[in-house]
Parts: sequence; structure tokens; C-alpha cells
Amino acid sequence: MSEPWPDPRLRPGHQVQWLLDPRQAWLALLGALDGAHHTIDGQLYMLQADASGDAFVQALVRARARGVAVRLVLDGVGSGGTSAGQLHALVEAGVQLCAFGPVRLSVPWRYWMHRNHRKIFCIDGELAQVSGRNVTVSNVVAKVNAAGASAL
Repeated sequence: MSEPWPDPRLRPGHQVQWLLDPRQAWLALLGALDGAHHTIDGQLYMLQADASGDAFVQALVRARARGVAVRLVLDGVGSGGTSAGQLHALVEAGVQLCAFGPVRLSVPWRYWMHRNHRKIFCIDGELAQVSGRNVTVSNVVAKVNAAGASAL
């Protein structure tokens, strides 16, 4: 038997906001990262070496500069497009970085398909963003103009 909506387990003051527009969701995530005071915990499948990836990394670096504890789990396969410069910036800033299921040649290939496809962020233990979007330009741009150019 299903429970009525809203879920009676929600406490007063809890809210759910659907962010269906990719750009709106992206800006909400960047705003939450920039507004963090204590902690940022995240899991991400794909962080690309593009304008969106750089903006994301810089938001985490700024958070660390404010003294925010930042922990990030990246998928070992999905984030293969993350640049060495991005990883270096995160580590240098003090982000606790972990790879889920890194590729190891000593492990049978069938285990390489055990992936972390989550895109979850928890900010200060109070705000959560659960998404299906990776940090790539193609996932954050809402519209492409007639010339095919897009901007963040």
C-alpha cells in the first residue's frame, strides 16, 4: 500500500523542489556549493575537463578556502575524462577525494562494470541535490543557439 503524498515522514520545514531544467539545476548546485558553511559531501559519476568541470572544481576549491570540509567520490571509469589539473586542484585545496572502482588490470573485466552512477550532493547536512546529470557541458546547457554554440 502506498503512502499519500506528501510523505508523512517529512518534518515541518522540509521541502522538495524539482529542478527539471538542466541550467537551473546546475546553477542551484553551484549556488549550494558556494553557500556551504560546514560540509560538502558528494558522489559523482562523471566530471569532465570542460568549462562545467572547471567551474565545479573551482566552487569546491573556494569552499575549502572558506574552511568547508569537502569529500568527493568520483567513479573510477566515468571520471576518466577528469583532467590531471582538476584532480591536482582538488587535492591541493584539501578535498578528500576517493575513486569508486578504479580500473585495475589485476581485476577481472566483469567487475569493471560495477559503477557508481550516483550524482548526489549533501550540503551542510541540510540541503541535498539528487540528480541524473553529470558535470559535463552537455548536461548543464539548457539550449544551444542556431550556430551550435553553447555557453554556461
